[in-house]
Amino acid sequence: KRGTRTASSEGNTHAMTEPVAAIGTLNQGKLDAVRLALDLHALAYRLHPVDAPSDVSDQPVGLDETSAGARNRALLAREAVEGARLGIGLESGVVCIGTDLFDFCACVIFDGNRCAVGLSSMWALPGRVAETLGELGYNPSFEALGVNPNCTGEGVLSELSGGLLSRPKQMSEAVSCALLQLKNAEYYGAAR
Repeated sequence: KRGTRTASSEGNTHAMTEPVAAIGTLNQGKLDAVRLALDLHALAYRLHPVDAPSDVSDQPVGLDETSAGARNRALLAREAVEGARLGIGLESGVVCIGTDLFDFCACVIFDGNRCAVGLSSMWALPGRVAETLGELGYNPSFEALGVNPNCTGEGVLSELSGGLLSRPKQMSEAVSCALLQLKNAEYYGAAR
């Protein structure tokens, strides 16, 4: 399907009975974030990773562009995996508040009828990173500052917080906030 590539699913003994959630990424940190949120909500899904493009810029800016990237990934992932109950897309972006640039994550979960959107907490990027982000990119801007981007998937957020925070934890907040809408559909109205 349009620009998507699927990967092997998570394996377990209950895989055939669990509903499938197609995840629009092959990134292990994002997969961990989805699993963390699903476990927190006691939802059993077999994750099926899909290399789904966001169709937004490499560094999305603003709530709209970042959420659009997550939505594109969710829709493409669900379309690419036959029988998937959910399509889940995650996209990290930045937003300007006053004179500071903040990092955040958007999640969109598509259940075939509605797109539920969730956002994570935000944290301010160091000024020198914000200044070089457009020229160098995200991780290189942190490397130029002397901060290791942490190739284990925990991200620069883990490095800066001494492990108290992490990229997967931040992303799982966005997933949980989107799940909130699906679990309480009677309060959120008709599909949109």
